[in-house]
Amino acid sequence: MLLLTYASLATVDELFLYKKKGFTLPNFPGYTNDQWGIKAHNRPWIEDFGDFTAGQKIIEVGGGYSLLPKYLSDKYGLEAWIGDDFGMLSGEKMWSRWGDPLELPARNPSVKYVFEKFGSFSPQYPDANFD
Repeated sequence: MLLLTYASLATVDELFLYKKKGFTLPNFPGYTNDQWGIKAHNRPWIEDFGDFTAGQKIIEVGGGYSLLPKYLSDKYGLEAWIGDDFGMLSGEKMWSRWGDPLELPARNPSVKYVFEKFGSFSPQYPDANFD
């Protein structure tokens, strides 16, 4: 059994304090070192602690236009997925400012996209598939 003895959350304000003190993000393809925010800070942490090996199957739930799965797939030989409905099921058009999400599979062929919410238990999400 896992027992959590301490937890702490960082706020975006705290991240920007690090930036003000001179902290810089490592290089990451497709992004500038000045793209600050929660997702930008997750990328180096995920790569450092992911312990990735060829053949693993990973998914970024709610990843939208994220380049992280493509990067990990290309670098480590993973089977990478993104599961996100891009607001399509609710009729939202919030994602359109970054282009048509339906064009992503052709643009990033090393990533499998499922355009449904992960919690919908869609058959497009294979059971017991992801590492």
